[in-house]
Amino acid sequence: MSLKYNKYPKYPLSVDTTTIKVGRKHKRRFDRLQASFTLLSGKKITQAELMEMLLAAAEASTKPLSEVKWRPATGRELERIMALPMDFGTGEGDVDEVLYGKKRRPRR
Repeated sequence: MSLKYNKYPKYPLSVDTTTIKVGRKHKRRFDRLQASFTLLSGKKITQAELMEMLLAAAEASTKPLSEVKWRPATGRELERIMALPMDFGTGEGDVDEVLYGKKRRPRR
């Protein structure tokens, strides 16, 4: 897949694309990964950009993918991950203001 991107619309833009057929399960996983990277980076990441990142990471790996052993996380591992604190780069109580541009109304 070759991707040529020019962020200046005044100049010609050429994008070579290829369609890759995947099952629904894998598409959902890809979409979740795309959403995670979008949240982490703070900007929208296209599917083409995500595919480029995945290919670059796979090429840079010292271990062939055929040797990598994958398994789903156990319930205990998921609980430990979810219990980790997350730094959103804001002070405590400022999350609503950062997300929505206003302070949260107190509940009645």
